[in-house]
Amino acid sequence: MIERSKLSDHKFEKGRLITPFNYELKDLLQEEPWYYRRMPEYLWLGLIINDGERTTQIQKCFRIIKYLNDLDKDINLLQMSTILTLSNEEQNKFYTFLEELQVVKSLRPLSLVVPSDSLNLLKVIKGYNISIEKRIEKLNNILGYLSDHQSNLSTDVRFLVLNKFLVAGKLQVAHDNVFSQTMSQYALVSHETPEMKLYRPTIRSAEIGISAGLNDKNSIDIRFVKTFWKKISLLTDCEVFYMNIENPANESGDLEKHKEYIYEVLNYYTKLLIETRPLDNKMLVLLGIFTFSYKRLIELVDHNLENTISGRTIMRSITESYMMTKYLLLEEPNHKDIWGEYQDYGIGQYKLIYGRYAEENPEVEGSHVPFEYINNLVSEFKNEEFINIDTKYFGSGNIRNKFKEIGEENLWKYYYDYDSIYEHGLWGAIRESSILKCSAPGHQYHGVPDIENIQKLPSVALDCMMIMNRHIKLLEKEYGLPENFKEEEHDE
Repeated sequence: MIERSKLSDHKFEKGRLITPFNYELKDLLQEEPWYYRRMPEYLWLGLIINDGERTTQIQKCFRIIKYLNDLDKDINLLQMSTILTLSNEEQNKFYTFLEELQVVKSLRPLSLVVPSDSLNLLKVIKGYNISIEKRIEKLNNILGYLSDHQSNLSTDVRFLVLNKFLVAGKLQVAHDNVFSQTMSQYALVSHETPEMKLYRPTIRSAEIGISAGLNDKNSIDIRFVKTFWKKISLLTDCEVFYMNIENPANESGDLEKHKEYIYEVLNYYTKLLIETRPLDNKMLVLLGIFTFSYKRLIELVDHNLENTISGRTIMRSITESYMMTKYLLLEEPNHKDIWGEYQDYGIGQYKLIYGRYAEENPEVEGSHVPFEYINNLVSEFKNEEFINIDTKYFGSGNIRNKFKEIGEENLWKYYYDYDSIYEHGLWGAIRESSILKCSAPGHQYHGVPDIENIQKLPSVALDCMMIMNRHIKLLEKEYGLPENFKEEEHDE
């Protein structure tokens, strides 16, 4: 089993973090996924092992391996597709031997999934002696066992794959080491014995190493694999389920109460602005940013969005607003008028949008963008010819650096970056929120679009409340806050 590497072990090249495994081996190894690529070829072995007492069935498989090796020494892998390419005479001999071992009945479910031109095999296994429903049931059961590459049955099958290499002389084993002991004892002991905790991972690591090292494109018959999955997928129905990952009610926080609290605080500061500092541009900017976050909180509460995709967008927005507020306060001593600079930067973005519209005159009838109105906002207090357009993010450095500068890098690492994945609609967010899981083994546990909106995400309530409270502390430090406005039990 390949151990999980730390992020610090990854190599950074051209904007990518490359795993140590990929970096060291590069093109030397090619991953062959067990369930999709390799398992269909070895399903027949799983059917045999699972159709009787384990030790007895494995011993039968040993005899099959030896017979197959004697029949054709060029066969290294126990793949079903390879057996189907043998000559008619060789196939008939092999199937006769399987009948003598009394394992042919185990293979009857294969009649539903092997290529239709596998006439010799189909003639021998006589799948029609079992109903289609029964064969489908047996296939689903065995697929369930083999879907996990670490399951006992999967490990048994992978042990047989290694054994074939040993018999063919393609795998050399040194004496008196763990692998030698594993190969000699594995089939003799039960999966419940303590030794198996060492043997099983040894088998899996060796098999995946050999499979990854087979760069020959013919090592996997992709036609056989695709035929297998196409047939089995059409024979079974989707069994969709979703994850219940909502927060317990007592851990989601009282958002309605918190919204009311934020309103009271913001109302106090707004009155303070109007009555004592009507021309204080700094206070206007700080309260404007906080009001924007408050309005995002209103949307979260009034539209019950705490378990939704939009809730993550709101969380990202108020986190960035908090970061910008703290950054502006930190940088204030280094600027003549950072509050005016911040306003000009934001208005400059509006100027850019309207400038494109005015010069290109596109057909945008019914657009949600009020082009003429935003043009009026551009020149509200300053002639637009005095407003430059900065296409970079405000201030020096990127967003992550700003979180670092204000001592809030953890907010970027564990909150903002995650919510940004939702904001940009990247696959991680799509998979978590919009794709349900199918539990049917024959469908490879594929995803199903959540068109009924069943999947609910964990609530963002506590995190939003935490950020809003941190934001209030910044304002409180600047302008104070009466004791009766200070909320209890809402700090992070």
